[in-house]
Amino acid sequence: MSFGDESGEDVRVLVLEPSAGTEIDLTSQLSFTERDDLTLRTVSTLEEARSVLADERVDCVVTRHSPPAMDGVAVLSTLRADHPELPILLATGTAHADHVLDSSATGIVEMRDGEVHEGFVANQIESVVSRVRERRSYEARLEASQDGLQRLHRITSDPEATFTEQVHQLLAFGSDVFGTDVAFLARIDEAAGDFEIVAAAGDHELIQEGITSDLSETYCRRTVAPDTESPLTVRNASNEIADDPAFEKFGLGCYMGARIAVDGELYGTLCFADRDPRRSEFTDEERALIEIMAQWLRQQLERREQRRELTATRDRLKRTLERVDDAFFTVDTDWRVTYINDMGAQVLRGAMGLDDDAGVVGRHLWENAPEAVGTTFYEKYHEALETQESVSFEERFEPLDVWFEVRAYPDEEGLSVYFTDVTERKRREDELERFQNLLNRTERVAEVGGWEIDVETDEVFWTEHLFDLLGVEYETAPPLDEALDVYHEADRPTIENAVEEAVASGSSFDVELRYWKTPDELRWLRVQGLPITDADGDVVTIRGAAQDVTERKEREQTLNALVSASQAFIEVTTEDELLDAIVDEMERVFGYEITSVRLHDAESGTLPPTRYSAKAHARVPEPPTFGDDEGLAGEAFRSRKPVVVDDFADATDVGYGAVESGMFIPLDDHGVLGVGATTRNAFGNEDAALVKLLAITAASAFDRLGRETEMRQLHRILDHLDEKVFLLDGNGEFAFETQPLTTYLGREPGQLVGTPLTDLVPASEASSLRATLRDVRTASPDDHRTTETEVRSEGGETRPVQFEFSATETDRGNAAIAGVLHDIGELAATRTSLEAQRERFRKLFENLPDPVVEVRFEGTDPIVEFSNPAFADVFGYDRERARGADLNALVVPTEDAPDAGILHESTRTAEQVRVDVQRETAGGRRDFLVRSIPYSLDGEQFAFAVYTDITDQKERERYLQVLNRVLRHNLRNDMNVVMGLASELVDRIDDEELVGHAERLRANAEDVATLSEKAKELEAVLGRGERDARPMNVVSSLREAVAEARTAHPDAEIDVDLPEALWVNGTEDVGRAFEELIGNAIEHADAETPTVSIDARRVSNGSEWAEVRIRDDGPGISDAEWEVVAGEEDISQLTHASGLGLWLTRWIADSAGGEIRREETSTTGTTVVLRLPGAVPDQPTEDDARLSRGEEDSGRPAE
Repeated sequence: MSFGDESGEDVRVLVLEPSAGTEIDLTSQLSFTERDDLTLRTVSTLEEARSVLADERVDCVVTRHSPPAMDGVAVLSTLRADHPELPILLATGTAHADHVLDSSATGIVEMRDGEVHEGFVANQIESVVSRVRERRSYEARLEASQDGLQRLHRITSDPEATFTEQVHQLLAFGSDVFGTDVAFLARIDEAAGDFEIVAAAGDHELIQEGITSDLSETYCRRTVAPDTESPLTVRNASNEIADDPAFEKFGLGCYMGARIAVDGELYGTLCFADRDPRRSEFTDEERALIEIMAQWLRQQLERREQRRELTATRDRLKRTLERVDDAFFTVDTDWRVTYINDMGAQVLRGAMGLDDDAGVVGRHLWENAPEAVGTTFYEKYHEALETQESVSFEERFEPLDVWFEVRAYPDEEGLSVYFTDVTERKRREDELERFQNLLNRTERVAEVGGWEIDVETDEVFWTEHLFDLLGVEYETAPPLDEALDVYHEADRPTIENAVEEAVASGSSFDVELRYWKTPDELRWLRVQGLPITDADGDVVTIRGAAQDVTERKEREQTLNALVSASQAFIEVTTEDELLDAIVDEMERVFGYEITSVRLHDAESGTLPPTRYSAKAHARVPEPPTFGDDEGLAGEAFRSRKPVVVDDFADATDVGYGAVESGMFIPLDDHGVLGVGATTRNAFGNEDAALVKLLAITAASAFDRLGRETEMRQLHRILDHLDEKVFLLDGNGEFAFETQPLTTYLGREPGQLVGTPLTDLVPASEASSLRATLRDVRTASPDDHRTTETEVRSEGGETRPVQFEFSATETDRGNAAIAGVLHDIGELAATRTSLEAQRERFRKLFENLPDPVVEVRFEGTDPIVEFSNPAFADVFGYDRERARGADLNALVVPTEDAPDAGILHESTRTAEQVRVDVQRETAGGRRDFLVRSIPYSLDGEQFAFAVYTDITDQKERERYLQVLNRVLRHNLRNDMNVVMGLASELVDRIDDEELVGHAERLRANAEDVATLSEKAKELEAVLGRGERDARPMNVVSSLREAVAEARTAHPDAEIDVDLPEALWVNGTEDVGRAFEELIGNAIEHADAETPTVSIDARRVSNGSEWAEVRIRDDGPGISDAEWEVVAGEEDISQLTHASGLGLWLTRWIADSAGGEIRREETSTTGTTVVLRLPGAVPDQPTEDDARLSRGEEDSGRPAE
C-alpha cells in the first residue's frame, strides 16, 4: 500500500528550479513514472511557488540549491516563514551539503554530477510526508479527545442546567462522540425483571422516555449480569447475538452499555446504540468515556438522593421548631413553682408525671420531680440561687429523653428559668459530627481530599485527609504559593495554568500530575477543580478534590505491559521461543531478573529446570530437579496456587545460594514459573497475583502451541485418511480443509480458506444450507446433521454430495462447525436406478392379471397396504376400502379359517409359500393357487400374496382322476384275467408255436398292466408340479438309480462320471426319471453287453442350470416317437409314443422347471440330456454324503 492511501489522497510535490540552466533538469529526474501516488508540479520562481502554496494543497517542496544560480537556503527561509510546518527538501551536491545542514531544511536530496536517485527521493518524500500526516492525525485525535472532555465538563458543570437537562445533553453528546443514533438512560428493577426508559435520544420507536419492557428482552440484561465487565460492547449484533430476544425485538446492530449503581444498589444502565453494526470495535477511549459518564451519573443520582433525604429531614425539623416556643417558669426560695407558661407547664408536667390538666403552680420542684435531684439541673439551679449569679448550660434530662438549653437568673425572691428544647439541634450536631467523621474516613478509604481556593485572598482550605494525603504537616492550609510547592517542579505549571484558566474562563479542570509525598517518594495525584461564580458571573472560589492515583497509574503501566507480553506470547511459534519470551517479559514487565521455568515431565513425574535467566544461573549454578509433589515448586504445581516464600532458609532445606526469597507460580499443568530475590520478604500476595496474570497467558500460549501441534498432526492424519474434512468459522467460511477435499474440488491447498461454503452450492440451495448451518451452531456437539446437495468444482463440474456437520470450537474457543463431504454420485445413480425399477414394479403390479395384495402383519393379522386393480375386480373391494382392512376378513371363508394363517407362516421361514386354497370372491367361492413372498422392513413383517385362479384346472384334474381311476381299475382287472388265461394255455398246450404265442400274450399283458402303474405315477407327478420342487443333491439320486440298474441288469456295463455334489431344484420324482432313462437305455440295447455312460455337470454359462447326460450304444429312439414326446408333433392315431417311460421322464423334468432333450451323435446309440435348474446347497444328509463319495448300500464303491 502506498503512503498516500491512508488519507485517500495522493502526495503533491512542488519542484522549484530556474527555468534555464546548464545543469541537468531536476523536474525530468523526478518524474516518478512508477509511482501513481505522487503528483509533480514545477515552478521556476519563488513568487510562483508562494502563489501555488497559497491556493493549492502541497505536501512537500523540493528546491535546488546550487549557488549562485539558485540559493535554496534563501528560498527555504522565505517559505518557512509562510509555512513553518511544510516539509522542504533541498537538492544539492556534496559541495554545499554543510551549508544546507545548518539550515532548517527537512532533508537533503543528494545530487551527484547534477543527478538525483529517483527511487531514493520518492522514499524520502514518502517518509517526511508520512511523518507530517501522522503528527497531524495524532494532533487531530488529541484535539477531538480534549474537545470531547471539555464538552463533557461543560455539560456536567453547568450550574444553570437542571439534572434532567444535563442528562439529555449527556445523551446527545455521547451519540455524537460514539457515532450512534440511539442513546438512553434506563431504570432497572432486577428482582421484578422490569426495564424503564428514563431519558432517551433518537427516533427509535421502542426506545423513548417512559416506555417499559421486560428486562429479559433487552440488551441491558447482559450489561447488569454479575459476570459482565462494564461496559458491555457489541460490535455486530447480527453475528454475535443474532438469536437473542433483544436483537429480535429492538434490532440494534451495535451497542455499548455501562452499569450504574447508586449507594451500592443497581440503578440501571447508560447505553448508546445504533441500528447498524460498527465497522470496528469500540476503542478503549470510548469505553473509558462511557464509564466517566456513568460515574458522573452515579454521583449525581447519589447526590440527588442525599438532597432529598436532607430536605425531608430539614422540613421535619422546621415543622418541629415552629411548634416549639421557649419554656419559662419561676420558683421561690423554697423551690415552689410560682409561675409557669404553657410550654413550661407541658415540660414540668412531664418531668413530674402529672396529667395534662393538672396544675403545676405551688408544687415543690424537687419533691415532685425527684429524678432531677442530683442532676446538673439541680446543681446549677442551687449554684445560681446561692451565688446570685446567672448560669447557662445544656443538659439532657434522662426521664424525658430531651436536651434542654437552660438559662437561670436568680434574685432575692427566687429563680427565673428559661429553657428550650434543643434535642433536635443536639441530634443534628451529633449527626454532623458523625458525617464529618464519616467524610474523613471516606476520604482516607478513597484516597480523596477536598480543597478550596479563595480567588480574592488566595487563601487555601484543605480537608483533614488532604494534609495526610500530601504528607504536609500544617495545622491550617498553607498559602496558595506554598500549597503548589508540593507538586513536581515539571508538573507545577500544569496546575498553575489550570487554576489561572479556571479563574479567567470559569471552566473546570481535571489534571493528573506528580507530587512529592516525601523527599524520596514521588506519587501521582488527580486534581479536579470547579469554579464557583457570584451573581455577576465572576469566579470567587474554586473548589475541588484531589485523589492519589499512583496505584492506578502503576497498575495501568503494568497491565499495558502485560497486554504487550500476551501479544509476545501469541506471536511465538515454538516452545523454545515461548520459554525465552517468558523470561524476557518477566524482566521487562516486573523488573524480575532472577526467573526460571520448570516444565512438567509427566513421564518421570518431575519438574526439571527447563529455562533459567542469566542472573538465575549466576545465583544458582546447578538448580535441582524436583518431583512434581516435592518441595515448594511441587506444592505450587499440585495446588495450582502461587506459593510465596519470605525466607528460603526457614521454608526449605534446599539451597538456593544467594537467593533468599521467592515465589512459585503454577503454569496450569505445564509446570511452574519461579521468581527469586536476594533479599528476604521481597514479594507479597499482590506481586504473586500480578505474575499469575502473566502465567495465565503463558499457560494459554502453551495450550495453543499444544493445540497447534495436535492440529498439524491431525491435518497430516486427515490428509492420509482420504477423508474430505473441513472446518467452518462463525461466518460459515472455510477455516481449514484437508488435501482430499481440495483435490476433489479441483482447488489448490489453502485456496478455499475464507470462502463461504454456500459459494460452492447452487444459488437455489444456498438459503437452505445457511439454515442448516444455523441449526448446527445451536445444536449439541454430539448432534450430527446431514444434508444433500450439489457442489461445483473449479472446472464447473457439478457433483452430488452429502455434507455431515457438527458443532465444535476452534483452539481459541470460538464457535465453529466441523464438516465432512461425502461423494454420493454412485448413491444418486443407484437411487435413480431404484426409482426406475420401482416404476417398473409399479406398472407390473398394476397390470398383473392375477390379483396381488401387499400386507403388513399386526401380530398374525395380515393388514392390507396396497392391492392391484385385478384384486378389486376379482374380490369386489375398492382399493381404498381394502386398505387397512384385515385380508382374512375380506377373502377367507369362515369355514376355511384354518388356512388363514398361511401368509404369516411364510414370514417365519422367510421362504415363499405355494398353496391351493379356496377364497370368497365377488362371484362366489373359487379355488386359487396362493403364492406368498415374505419380506421385512424396519423391523416389521410384510408379504406379497399372488392369487392365481385354478378353479377350472382343479375341475379338469378331478375329471382326469375319475377317468384314470376307472380305466386303471378295469384295465388292471382285465389284464390279470388275460395273464391268467395265457399262463394256463402255456401249461396245457403242447404245440411249441402256440406256446410261444401264449408266452407273448402273457408278456404283452404284463406290459399293459405295467402301463397302469406308470399312469398312476404320471398322475402323481402331474399332481405335484413345480411348486413341490426343492434343493437336492442330484448325485445322490443318480448313484441310487445306477445301483438299482446294476442289480437288475448285471450284464450291462455302466460308466459313471459324477462330481462330488451337484445341487439342483427338483422334486422327489427326479430319481424315478433317472431309473426310466437308464432302464430304457439297457432294455433297448441290441448288443450282448449293453453299455451306458452317465455324466453330470453344471453348464458352461454359469450356475443357473445343471445337466445329466445318459448315453447308450443301442439303436436309438426313433424320430417319430421323440417328436411326440418332445411336443414337436401332436398325438394322433398315427403319431404316438409306444410307452409311458419317456412321457414320465418329460413330465418329471417339467414339474421341476427343467427340460429333456435328445442330442444327435455321429455313431450309433442315443444321448438323452436331462436339464434341471441349479440351486443353493442345503445341509447334506448322511446318505447324501455317503453316496456323493461313491458308496452303495452294500458297501461296494460305485464305479
